[in-house]
Amino acid sequence: MRYVGAGAIAVGGLFSILRSLPLFARTFRAAGAAGAGAGDIPMRRVVACVACVIVFIACVPAVPVGFGGALMIALFGFFFAAAFAVAGVLLLMDRAWGFGSEAIAAPQAMLMKSIVEGIMGGTLPWGLLGAGAGIACALALLRLPVMPCALGIYLPVRLNATIFVGGVLRLLSDRFYPAYAEKGTLLSAGLIAGEGVCGILLALLAVCR
Repeated sequence: MRYVGAGAIAVGGLFSILRSLPLFARTFRAAGAAGAGAGDIPMRRVVACVACVIVFIACVPAVPVGFGGALMIALFGFFFAAAFAVAGVLLLMDRAWGFGSEAIAAPQAMLMKSIVEGIMGGTLPWGLLGAGAGIACALALLRLPVMPCALGIYLPVRLNATIFVGGVLRLLSDRFYPAYAEKGTLLSAGLIAGEGVCGILLALLAVCR
């Protein structure tokens, strides 16, 4: 069933991107028409700060790069730093418990691993992927949400159950306490961030123990 879910997710993601394009266009158009606000940083100041960073990196003897290298570091340094940070966390958790184990089921990562191995080995069940894509197209034609159905196909039941509980709580909140919808979103963001931090701390304890 996870291959069916993979096909549904691929097509559902494509539909989500296509549906979001008009929203992106309206947002950028509205932002351009509104102009800079009182709290926005002027673009000239941003460009000047970036230029100072590039010159500083190029002039530091400890960093053996020229102007072009300094420019690349300033433009893409954040992405490289984020990539290294994410890679470090993943290696830490794999060393602590191992991906695919009971502690870290990582269903999406295992799904991507199975797909890559199937493509490289020529054993990918295209029929199941096509079935998932067909289900996604049918749901889209019926104007039903595709991604929740796709996630429900390949995620374990224990994860689907908790997602269902969260959806019920959101439904009750919107119906009886509509004024707290924004606060509930902030609370959910805090729960997600807190779970990530606790997971890193528990992995450190497991490795050091």
